[in-house]
Amino acid sequence: MLKQVNIPIEVLTPTFDKDNLNFEIKIGGTTYEVHSHFNIEGKQSVLEQFKNIILSENLI
Repeated sequence: MLKQVNIPIEVLTPTFDKDNLNFEIKIGGTTYEVHSHFNIEGKQSVLEQFKNIILSENLI
């Protein structure tokens, strides 16, 4: 069973300009290039959507 860890959301999400949602983030020795877009009328954040997917698939 995986250990649950509470990490503040600010640690996981980079600060970005709302008009430029592309960013790079380095984790360990790997740099990830992220390109994103969103629906301004959306009802859930991407983190809420990921959480729902993970829970619905019993991944944790």
